[in-house]
Amino acid sequence: MPVTLVRHTQPDVAVDVCYGSTDLGLAESFADEAADVLAALRHCDVLLSSPLLRCRQLAELIADRFSVATCCFPAHCFAAG
Repeated sequence: MPVTLVRHTQPDVAVDVCYGSTDLGLAESFADEAADVLAALRHCDVLLSSPLLRCRQLAELIADRFSVATCCFPAHCFAAG
């Protein structure tokens, strides 16, 4: 089974700022970047996402397009340590 990994779009943060697990809003370019991602995806059966806004909003668009549920892992699953 093929697996496709999609990184979130650009968050609303200055260039070269390390934002880690901070839950940031999305850059003004979100709609254009999301459209590019949706155009590139051909299929989706299962969708897993971080609960962070920058990931979740893109995941929701993908889920709507392919009529699949989004499974957001609890934030503590992504914590370092």
